[in-house]
Amino acid sequence: MKQRNRAKAEQLVVVVAFMRTEKPPKWKVVCEPTARASALLVVQEQWKLGHPARIVAAPISNAA
Repeated sequence: MKQRNRAKAEQLVVVVAFMRTEKPPKWKVVCEPTARASALLVVQEQWKLGHPARIVAAPISNAA
């Protein structure tokens, strides 16, 4: 019987940042913070069974 190498599956972490703009007020996907943002949410989702998505509220200064 042939042996097969089983490589460990790497965790894939997807990070999406949303900022809330003041004018007009709406949530927008961003790569980096802008001066118009009043709040920022960072969503980290681990694509693995048993790990729910984590939503982290981050200050604008920590987003970069």
